[in-house]
Amino acid sequence: MWRLFSLDYIRRNRAACISIAVTALIASFLISAISGIFYNMWEDENRLIAAEEGDWQGRLRGDLNAEALAVAESFDNVSRAELAADQESGEMVLSLWFENPRSVYQDTEQLARLIGGNGEDGGVSTQYHHKLLNQYLIFSPEEKENPPQLLFLYLGFLTVVCISLAMMIHSAFAVTMESRMQQLGMMKSVGAAPAQIRTVLLQEAMALCLFPVLAGIPLGAGSCYWFMRMAGSLAENLGVSRAVGAVFYFPAPVVLLSLAVCLSTVWISAWLPAGRLAGLTPLEAVRGGREAAPMKMRRFRLIAGMFGIEGELARKSLYARRRAFRTAGISLTLACFVFSAFLNFEVVSYLHTYHTFFERYQDTWDLLLTLDKRTEREGMAGHGLLEALRGLDGVESCAEYRKYQAHVRLPADMVSQELEALGGPLGLTDTGIVRDGRDYLARAPLVVLDDVSFREYCRESGAELGPWTGPEAGVKLEPGDDLSTGGTRIPVVAVNRIWDNINSRYKNRQYVPYLKAEDGLELELAQVTGRAAEDESPDPAPAQDPLKARILAYSDLPPDLREEYEDFALVLVAPESGFRNAETAFGKADRHFNILTDSDEAIDGVQAQIEGMMGSAPGWEMENRLNEEAFNEAVRTGYKLVMGILCGTLALVGLSNVFANALGSITQRKREFARYLSVGMTPGSVRKMLALEAFYVCAKPVAVSLLLNIPFVAYCLRASLLMPGEYLANLPVLPIGIFVLSIFLAVGTAYWIGGRRILRGDLVGMLRDGTQI
Repeated sequence: MWRLFSLDYIRRNRAACISIAVTALIASFLISAISGIFYNMWEDENRLIAAEEGDWQGRLRGDLNAEALAVAESFDNVSRAELAADQESGEMVLSLWFENPRSVYQDTEQLARLIGGNGEDGGVSTQYHHKLLNQYLIFSPEEKENPPQLLFLYLGFLTVVCISLAMMIHSAFAVTMESRMQQLGMMKSVGAAPAQIRTVLLQEAMALCLFPVLAGIPLGAGSCYWFMRMAGSLAENLGVSRAVGAVFYFPAPVVLLSLAVCLSTVWISAWLPAGRLAGLTPLEAVRGGREAAPMKMRRFRLIAGMFGIEGELARKSLYARRRAFRTAGISLTLACFVFSAFLNFEVVSYLHTYHTFFERYQDTWDLLLTLDKRTEREGMAGHGLLEALRGLDGVESCAEYRKYQAHVRLPADMVSQELEALGGPLGLTDTGIVRDGRDYLARAPLVVLDDVSFREYCRESGAELGPWTGPEAGVKLEPGDDLSTGGTRIPVVAVNRIWDNINSRYKNRQYVPYLKAEDGLELELAQVTGRAAEDESPDPAPAQDPLKARILAYSDLPPDLREEYEDFALVLVAPESGFRNAETAFGKADRHFNILTDSDEAIDGVQAQIEGMMGSAPGWEMENRLNEEAFNEAVRTGYKLVMGILCGTLALVGLSNVFANALGSITQRKREFARYLSVGMTPGSVRKMLALEAFYVCAKPVAVSLLLNIPFVAYCLRASLLMPGEYLANLPVLPIGIFVLSIFLAVGTAYWIGGRRILRGDLVGMLRDGTQI
């Protein structure tokens, strides 16, 4: 049966069989290449996280010893445990690795209770490597309610690409198998069972596609290797420093996944015709299964009124053959949606970055020198370096600052009347503020400025300070205050504002007072440690000595530094002289020198002077605003190039599907058009009918994909807090228009070629052809 049926068909229809084989080769190549690229990106990110932050999954911090290590090592799900001292805080840290990391949150909490021995955790705090766990789709209970959306966007894109490529194989089979329905019907009429026909079709499909699929996988691996090399070269040219080098991976799971997707698609594509054939009578199968009209034909009065009889015939023809175009239509819709969604996402991302960084900080900084808190050298930080930087040629101003994460307890009666009118802090949305009894727990970033910059900040922001003994002496606390014992007080200026996100949007934010501006107000502080330091949750670990912030004055503006201040946090600004004795409670922090030059032309010169001054000293970094802007633009260009290639590939898949289906269906409808011509339809009317069919085939996927982009864009705008008018002003009309035009041109070309074949054919011969092909 194989020799008489399949082998004979392959020999007589080499063009169709080569088309199927080439389609399988291209689909296998693209599936393996795209799967490999995404896997390498994922694996590279894992290696980078492990190199920079470690590959631990959970940690316990506190009063731990060898006994705690033994308890952890004996825990069922723990595969490895290490106990070490944290050099920064001096506390003991127990790092944990789990055999099944999906239970890391439950098991780490349970270990904390076991080791702590009393209370909930006995003073043992938990910490989780959220960034690494998220890579494996392991989320904390809080993250499960709002999981990282970009990760799922990538996974969704990969899934859509693989589905579309699988449809590419199926579409190629569908056109060919449809033309063989009569041949299959003749086999059924002489006694062939559906199982026998299915077996022959599967053998034929594997003979045509197995070797192309196997050949496409190594080709995809090679293109993946080229992509990684290109990405590495791009990063090197941009001057990106990485903790680890790029390594090419193409493991067995990627090979098996690509092979399984391709072969399963081939198997389904060959199996479906036999299933359809089983539902036909031998006579219907011999006639090709094409003459049966739908049970109920729809009326298209609007189209008939607009385009006449040709428009109605074209629409009814597509309605009658809607199943044949379903695969191609879905593929084209997905291609158009992904392409336009990527462009829209890129525009929204660019606008958000521009407003939140470059526009916001354009006149704030030109250079940022950072000294690592772990590698400070004697004499490199402090007044000497600060004065040296201020004395460089081309430097307009320089401010030294440190930043600490803390939380503050706010009694309800301290909240301003304006904020209470909005429903209090909890009346706003997504603030991160929680209620603890009658008090509120809120984030309170503490910015410590050098005394000169602090006085300048107070002058520019209009903060009127009380306890000063003179501009040169710095801030002095009231007599009797002792910063070295319990009851430590830190003199601060409070940035007394909170964003009213109910009545204003991101770009035009309106603020209301956070606190009642009362004199002598003191707030209880708690520095963030342990788990709170990891996710900045409002669950501060209590300090050994209670800390209090004494508010000297109130301001409406934060310090003008290269820092992003949270809109719902109470920012506190302290002078260096008033914070010095309280530093032991907070620990060390990186020192930043915010440098503003005379002009953009002076930036490179000032940077060269600083680099010469710092020499080979360890633990310092330099950031350049102009370089940051150039780097962001280069990364954006590279990102558009990479994603454009992937989206363009998907678009070509959809176009090839529609092109093959449209051209194949026209050549199989010769008798249908012969009937139209025999009853008086002119060649011009046939051309108009085909043109309208091509328009309908293109218009529906394009319209559906563009409509699907509306909620997608609305969601992106809501997430980025951008105004719709600004997006509309930057709408990617040109690339989307070119893509849509290419769809119409490709499908129109297919119908034009098919129409030429029909109109040049023999009318009498087509009417006599009972097979309709």
